[in-house]
Amino acid sequence: MKVQYFYSLTYREFINTVNGFSKYEDIKSREQWSMTRKMMYASVAPYADENFKETDFFKLPGEEEMLRKIAEKQMKLDREKERISIEFWAKVDAKKAAMAQA
Repeated sequence: MKVQYFYSLTYREFINTVNGFSKYEDIKSREQWSMTRKMMYASVAPYADENFKETDFFKLPGEEEMLRKIAEKQMKLDREKERISIEFWAKVDAKKAAMAQA
């Protein structure tokens, strides 16, 4: 950042700039650690058990929370699909019962 630009910033603009740069550095760091883990996995995978996963090396910060959120979303989708299926088959069974009575 040039000195002239720095002095032209308000406090809020400066804080936003610092926060943005911090997020950028965090994302870059996570990406590098992720690539490192992928390379480690690729080099060990041929010699490891079948159940060996990439995450067995180490977990990235925030990864467990992200995986938990993904699992929760998937459970909601699965419940919704199950509800739709139950409703569909209930209608089919009701139609069959009505036809059997007629």
